[in-house]
Amino acid sequence: MNETDLKLTLAWIAALGSFVAALFNHFSKRATEQELAELKDRLDQAGKDRDARRDYEYEARKKLYEACEPLIFQGVELAERALVRIQGLARTASQGSLEPGKNSWLEIDEYYLHSTIYYLLAPLAIQRLLRERLTLLDQSLDPRIRTSYQLLREAFAAPTQDFRLAEMRPNLPYDPHGEHVPAKETEDPAQYSWQGLAQGELENMVDKLIPRDLQGRYLSFGEFQRLMAEKKHREAFQPILKLFSRFHPRLKPIFWRILLAQAHCYAQLGALHQGLGWTELREAEFDWRSPGDRESATGGEALQAARAYLQLRAPKLFRGEPPV
Repeated sequence: MNETDLKLTLAWIAALGSFVAALFNHFSKRATEQELAELKDRLDQAGKDRDARRDYEYEARKKLYEACEPLIFQGVELAERALVRIQGLARTASQGSLEPGKNSWLEIDEYYLHSTIYYLLAPLAIQRLLRERLTLLDQSLDPRIRTSYQLLREAFAAPTQDFRLAEMRPNLPYDPHGEHVPAKETEDPAQYSWQGLAQGELENMVDKLIPRDLQGRYLSFGEFQRLMAEKKHREAFQPILKLFSRFHPRLKPIFWRILLAQAHCYAQLGALHQGLGWTELREAEFDWRSPGDRESATGGEALQAARAYLQLRAPKLFRGEPPV
């Protein structure tokens, strides 16, 4: 091959290389442009999805707060009153003023009996109203509202869990439905008297506190007193009136555990809304023992049994950490 042919061959190779490079660059550019376009489309769609999610959450949170915040506020206040009344029952018992008969405030003071029933049932009315509203709302958007509802739900369930609470350590003998009960209930009420409520009974009593003509409002204490003055309405509250008949923590220890389970729920609800985290109930505030009882009963056993029950039933709420 002479020099001229060599130069021509090299020129053709160079031209072919340039053509191949140009062709590669062309298709590479097209692929890159297509990838960039697809990436832009994905980013645009992600942005639209994010905006839609933000708009949904904003509207959903707005509806959630408008529907539930007023009730949550009332629920926290009512829970605090219920907690104080449960503490008050312990204090009254320790002073000898719950002994069955003429010394029992629950038997000689109708106001004390009615206010006790009202303060224990009112937070459960809030739970019922919240349940109806949360059915149509996304409570997952606000852990505080969700946890508040769950704590009130556990308080609502407690009066129907008498057998389960009786099984918590230390186990309490409990046989309220046997054939022998009528003869033994008076001599040993701790074992043979029924110390809980049927679900239907509880629902009926709570229904009385939130009649439908009140449009989502519950009865005030004054309205409740007027309700109790009418025999046809008072009948609905016979189950809880019977629980408080001859009530004393010593004589109805399982019902007392029910009240302490509710106390745990209400204490955590208050702590949640004060930003205090987990709150331990103080044994001394629930020690019902009078000087004559201190040798035969341990003050903290019922409190521990109630908490153990809640830890089994709702471990995420009662694990010793902030309930959020």
